[in-house]
Amino acid sequence: MKVSRHSFSFILVFLVFNSFVFAMGKCTPAVVKVGKTQKGCIRVDGIKRFYRLFVPIGYKGKANSLIVALHGGGDSAKYFEKYSYFSVLSQKSKKFIVIYPEGIKKHWNDGRVNVNANINDVAFIERLIENILQKTTIKKKNIYVSGMSNGGLMAIRIGCESNLVSGVGVVAATMPLHLVNICKNTSKPIAFIVGSEDKVFLNDGRQVSPLNQHKVLGRHLGIEKSLAYWKNKNACKGKMSEVSIIDKHQKKFGKYKDDHTVVKIKRYKSCKKEILFYNVQGGGHRWPDLDAGNGFLIRKTFNLGWASHEISSAEVLWRFFDRN
Repeated sequence: MKVSRHSFSFILVFLVFNSFVFAMGKCTPAVVKVGKTQKGCIRVDGIKRFYRLFVPIGYKGKANSLIVALHGGGDSAKYFEKYSYFSVLSQKSKKFIVIYPEGIKKHWNDGRVNVNANINDVAFIERLIENILQKTTIKKKNIYVSGMSNGGLMAIRIGCESNLVSGVGVVAATMPLHLVNICKNTSKPIAFIVGSEDKVFLNDGRQVSPLNQHKVLGRHLGIEKSLAYWKNKNACKGKMSEVSIIDKHQKKFGKYKDDHTVVKIKRYKSCKKEILFYNVQGGGHRWPDLDAGNGFLIRKTFNLGWASHEISSAEVLWRFFDRN
């Protein structure tokens, strides 16, 4: 069949237009539906950004708080929702809703020059928060950000640069060196949950790949200097004191089988804003929780170490946020 020049031009324009529409794609914010995680999309700087939203059954537009939960590097929003247990706790308490943003190529621009430096993740997360504020009665004073590893670094960056969040929770990460001199917010409640045997955030200040200890990914202060840094920001008086020790998993068999960790809870007194430290002695680069796996593959092959079963990170952070 012979195709005229006019018909060919029409077909070409049609194909180009449809390719453009496909590339642009459908991108709509998540709707508020209780009891089931909803997927959403917004555009930031012309880029489609995805996230997950969980609203507990029983929510009537009056949830007290919002928690922004940031997955680790190489992770995903879907998987982080599964193992962080924030959604389970949200349903149990009915006091907060959770939003799980998705990083570009599974990473966050936490301020390092070698990680998604051209992606404005601060704007993305602020836009998500503003979107939720429009749909709910949550007040700005009840918005908190938390994260694991790369997500923990991103949570610190949000705490430093955004006025939309009122507290920060950091798991398996410490204060990054590149944010020390540019953290403009003067004080903010902050909680750290850090393993003493973390093979990613090393004691010598190097942030490395767990599978290649010689591959430096960034620099950090380490937990002691991070606490001292925030002590100064939050105008704390006196020394950090040990509040309690948790070590119930000591048995060889059964429900409380040895998890090879002891958790020491420490905090500063007389601070403008609270600083809390869960010192996971023996813990690796992990998200502590009773159901966290401790098989040989994740501990040794991936070199991530032991996950403590002594605490639930979600519960620790929610209690911290709720009182701040």
